[in-house]
Amino acid sequence: MWTREKRVFVPLEPCFSHCPKKGRPLKISVISNGQTRNDYSFNSSVDLGIKVFSEKFKQFVTDNQEWRNFSGEIDFRWLLMVNDVSFTSIIESYLSAAFWKADFMIAIGFFHEEVLKAIPNYHFLNSSKVRFIFIDGKVEGIPGLESAYFASELAGVKAGVASALHALKNFPGRTAKFSTFGAFNSLAITRYMTGFYWGEEWVRRLLEGGRSKDIDWIRSWLQQPSLPGKQVGDFENKKLRFLTLSNQFTNGLNIGGAVSISDKLLDYGVNYILPVAGVQGFDTLREVKKFGSNAWVIGVDTNFAILFPDYNDLIIFSAVKRCDLAVLYSLWDGFKISAKEEKQEKYGNKNSSNKFFTLGRSFLYTTEEKGIINGLVSGNVWNFNRFFDDLFSDPRIISLQQNALSFVQLHPTDLWQKKDDFWNFSKEKEISKTRW
Repeated sequence: MWTREKRVFVPLEPCFSHCPKKGRPLKISVISNGQTRNDYSFNSSVDLGIKVFSEKFKQFVTDNQEWRNFSGEIDFRWLLMVNDVSFTSIIESYLSAAFWKADFMIAIGFFHEEVLKAIPNYHFLNSSKVRFIFIDGKVEGIPGLESAYFASELAGVKAGVASALHALKNFPGRTAKFSTFGAFNSLAITRYMTGFYWGEEWVRRLLEGGRSKDIDWIRSWLQQPSLPGKQVGDFENKKLRFLTLSNQFTNGLNIGGAVSISDKLLDYGVNYILPVAGVQGFDTLREVKKFGSNAWVIGVDTNFAILFPDYNDLIIFSAVKRCDLAVLYSLWDGFKISAKEEKQEKYGNKNSSNKFFTLGRSFLYTTEEKGIINGLVSGNVWNFNRFFDDLFSDPRIISLQQNALSFVQLHPTDLWQKKDDFWNFSKEKEISKTRW
């Protein structure tokens, strides 16, 4: 019977006089969900990050002879878990990467979280030298593992504010309705959903509060020529409403799994929908087009205008995650080969990652930190990019986002259920700022 040992991680080191003339390739194994690598979503983004790293790594090995134990080439394997994302199948894929003697294994998607936590229970994985990079989730305390997770509530807040302002300028009816749904009740998903609710609800509260300075603030943004739409009318008399269902989750990621919930939202007359359910966003687009509803869709994780070009007239903008940059920085950190100025630019601390893979730390990527853009991109119909740049530098929006980020850290497990507690929390934060 073997005794569980603490995983001791030996970093990759350069080679000097004892190395062979011809080095070995760097081995990277990627394990993801989906039908294809070119999915215009997480898989495509991670693929791009690896390609950029490959170019940088090859040049680095060429320029630094002490690293000639590596050839500068990348030996690359990609495993798509199309239907089975069970604990057993994921562990088997990890073991396969370890038997292959991969240097890095990139796990894409929150469904890896519980499996990665079990690594210390598997002797072969625990004793292997493979480095794990976890994209879109957080696991701490395991040597040799880096987590990259995203402050999606910031993108959600932006989407909610921008959608509400779009409705006040463009929606032809008197009352515009908003809603969202997710694949699962997990933090990676509820961050988006809750942020979207906060953004829309914040604008609604300003509008219904009726204070002249708030109405003037809204009017100033509606009059911006960079906000697409018609001439500003009597927006003060319009209503914004957020619809919450008894069950806001589809409990799956298969295409077709969101038809029922999309139809329900359209039956209730929802006009702005944020589907946080991967490719199930296609279900929502298809149902909106099928029934000719007066509704728009906000893309999630990737640019829906590129992913679903036949539905461009229904896509206002998309909230995206830059997985490519997260992967690029993680791979560079793993080799400890970033130049000092690179470390300072990306992390603000030149000593932050020298012993990274022995600590098992996590990084939270936001719009402001580490160069990762977790924000909005325009669709092909509405050119919002200039409007985004202007709006999200507004002090009010910055304060709203900071409060959102702080609130999520307090409620990581039951965020959607606690979403209405945010307003008292924000009020207390504002009072605290005033006192100081």
